Amino acid sequence: MLTLAVATRFYRLGDASFWGDEIFTLKTAALPWSTLWVTAYNPTPPLYYSIIRLMMDVSVSEWWLRLPSAVFGTLTVLFAYLATKKIWDSHAALASALLLTLSTSNIEYSQEGRAYALVGMCIVISFLGLASLNAHWRKSTSEFTFSNFLKEGGALYGIGVLAALYSHNTAVFFWIAAQFFFLGWWVTPFKFSRTLLASWFAVNFLVLLLWLPWLFASLQVIETDMFTWLRQYELQDAVRVWRLVNSIQPSHRLHILIDAVIMVLTFWGWIGLRKNVSMASALFAMLVFSSIVIWAYGFIGTPVFIKRTVLWGSIFSFMLVGIGISRLPLLAGRLVLIALVCIGLAGFYNYNQTNKAENQDWRSPAMIFNQQSSQDDILLFRTTWPAPAFLHYVDNDQTDRRVLGWSCRKRQPLFGKIHSNDVYSNVAWSESNPGWGAGNITASTVWVLQSACSDSESVDVSNRWLAQNWKRANSYDFRQVTLQQWVPKNSKRIKKSKE
Repeated sequence: MLTLAVATRFYRLGDASFWGDEIFTLKTAALPWSTLWVTAYNPTPPLYYSIIRLMMDVSVSEWWLRLPSAVFGTLTVLFAYLATKKIWDSHAALASALLLTLSTSNIEYSQEGRAYALVGMCIVISFLGLASLNAHWRKSTSEFTFSNFLKEGGALYGIGVLAALYSHNTAVFFWIAAQFFFLGWWVTPFKFSRTLLASWFAVNFLVLLLWLPWLFASLQVIETDMFTWLRQYELQDAVRVWRLVNSIQPSHRLHILIDAVIMVLTFWGWIGLRKNVSMASALFAMLVFSSIVIWAYGFIGTPVFIKRTVLWGSIFSFMLVGIGISRLPLLAGRLVLIALVCIGLAGFYNYNQTNKAENQDWRSPAMIFNQQSSQDDILLFRTTWPAPAFLHYVDNDQTDRRVLGWSCRKRQPLFGKIHSNDVYSNVAWSESNPGWGAGNITASTVWVLQSACSDSESVDVSNRWLAQNWKRANSYDFRQVTLQQWVPKNSKRIKKSKE
């Protein structure tokens, strides 16, 4: 099982180029330590960036900087196995771990240089602490001292939840859900235990105390509206995303029959925990707070419901599915598990064949640009946000290059100035002309980089604007990226591809 988890997460780990968010990881990780841990600069906490900062001292290659996520994703499978085994048995643990291993959504974010695999691992470590506490509580209701509470899982719970909170802000929803575990754990026996209550309160209060500096920093960032690019999903879209994350799919298309089987097994697994009220309460709360509550939060605050922020909920979905499978008759359970594993393997194959991951290919167009462009050429970004990802792969310092952007929303050109350091290049955009002479512009070749400008009419407007002085000579299509070469209309020479 663990070997398969390693194989699925390390296979072709460094093949894809960095995409925009991963380049943002490089930028953030390069900040001074004082900025990284003290200044309110970013809506994402600093733990993951700190790990990447240490990694960058060795290399900034794609494989190396994605390595932590692959390790975190693999360990998530291991800890999920251990937690499910404590809750139910080894058969359920194996089934849940296999399905989590073959979840393409979890594989995708275990191969990305972002914090989502880390927060999932920290959350399941914390939950393992809860499962351990639950196992000991069911054996004895009177032997808990504060020291025993920490030793039997309380410390693991606290360390895990604190690390999760410093990995991603959405971990706060897991923390709230964990309180339902305690309610079911403490209230059900109807035995008041002052030591138990004090121990739970002390651990959670310490977590809050240690998290407070980042909480205040996050509140400052929220006031600056840095997160306003996210939109609130309609209910139908939210359900689609949830099903995609919490099911096993041979492709990214939704298959109702498979989803129905997963849902029935999830419910059947949860019903099996009806005598274990604390775990039933906890797993129900985990599913609700990783989906419905995160989605509903968008109506009162900044929308945060997207595929990667609800990903951690799939860990608990697959735990329940594994328990559901183990509750079936032995032969039926084995046949269902084999069928789901085969579907998962087909999904993994499709994921790698069709490159369904989120990142675009910036490395390939940069290679063409490096080979064929001259310093006098103009670089035009049709939509401005991909500039850092593309420039990461461009050879040499580009700070003196003339750069244009195209605002797909305003349908007008922008003027840019490249700012570079050792690991990161960005462009500052302005609507005002920096003083370029019209003749100098129209006499130069223009390289147009396009990605995610979904407004086709805006693209047509920019093409008409270019066609006033240039003609398209070459076009190169890559994954979710297009590079076009436009030469002056009076040019007789067209640079040919060296591919």
